[in-house]
Amino acid sequence: MKKIRPIEILLIQILIYVLIWMANDYLGSMLSLIFASIFFCILIISLLAELVEPSKVPKWYYMFMIMSVIAPVIVSAVMLLLKGQPEWLQQ
Repeated sequence: MKKIRPIEILLIQILIYVLIWMANDYLGSMLSLIFASIFFCILIISLLAELVEPSKVPKWYYMFMIMSVIAPVIVSAVMLLLKGQPEWLQQ
């Protein structure tokens, strides 16, 4: 089986977030905010734990976590630039 490269993971995540944003901008914005925050906190905790006691965590784990933080931020920024203010904030 072929290994998935980090850029492919990023593109898959971006596609999923874009589909969610297109279907429902409220759900997309909330999921983007929540998932980016959760993945960022997990990444920081993992990096701090790695500094305290080095482990054999593979490099791809950190790449996946970084991509999981970047993807919702990119989609949120692009969707806000293209669509402007979300509909749920205009009401």
